[in-house]
Amino acid sequence: EYIASQINEHQSPKILSVGSGPCGLELYIASLITRSYEFDCLDINERNLNLGRAKALERGIKLPTIVQDANYLKLNSQYDFIIAHASLHHLIRLEHIFTEIQEYLTGSGMFFVYEPTPRNGMLLWPETHSLIQNIWKILPEQYRYERSGEKTVILRSEYPERDVSVDGFECIRSQDIVPLLEQYFTVVHKFHGHAYIRRFVDREFGQNYDLKKDSDKTLLDALILMDDYLVSNGYLKPETIFYVLKKKLA
Repeated sequence: EYIASQINEHQSPKILSVGSGPCGLELYIASLITRSYEFDCLDINERNLNLGRAKALERGIKLPTIVQDANYLKLNSQYDFIIAHASLHHLIRLEHIFTEIQEYLTGSGMFFVYEPTPRNGMLLWPETHSLIQNIWKILPEQYRYERSGEKTVILRSEYPERDVSVDGFECIRSQDIVPLLEQYFTVVHKFHGHAYIRRFVDREFGQNYDLKKDSDKTLLDALILMDDYLVSNGYLKPETIFYVLKKKLA
C-alpha cells in the first residue's frame, strides 16, 4: 500500500520490478494504481513471467515482461520507481546491479527494497546463534521436530544451522546488501526487523505450532516480542529490511 501510494503521486509513472518471479506482488500493486502507468517485470525465469502475465491478462492488467538475468542487468529506459522484493539475496553481482539502477532511476525516482539480510548462506550472526541455542535447550520437545518432508521427522537437540548457499544462490551475498545500498543510494527511509523468529516458524519447524492452541500462540507471541525488543534496542542484528532509496546525485 505504501509503494502504491507513492506511485499514485506521480503523473504517468514508469515502474520496474527486478526479480519479479510470477508477479504476485506486482499484480497487487498494479491493482492499487489509480493513474496511467507502465509496469515492467524482469526475471530470468520465463515460465514464471508467463504465469504472471497470464494472471494479469485475466484481471485486465498490463504487465510487460523482460526475460533477463538480473546479475547482468541491462536497462534501456528511465524508471520512476524500481522495486526489488526478496530478489537481491539470490544475486551475486550486486555492485553492477546497483550501478545500473542508479543510472536508470529518474532524478526524483524511488527504489524500494524488501529483503532478508542474514549472514551469507542464511547463517546466524554469532550473538543470535548463541541466543537461539540457549532457547532451544528449554524449548519443549514438541517444538523441536524438524520436518523436511511428509515422512522425514527428526528431533533436534539444538538448532541445525546450515549454509544454504552451498548448493545454490539462496542468500549468496545477503549480508552485503545493506552496506552496498547505503553506499550506492541516498536513504529516505529504512526499517529493520526480526533477528531470529523465522528460524522457529519456517517450513522445517513451523508445522510444530498449532495456531488454534492458546499455548502455541502465547509462545510465538513471546518469541516475537523478544525478537522485536532485541532488534529495536540494538542487541541483535536484523534479518529483514525495507528500504526506500533515491539515486545519489553528484
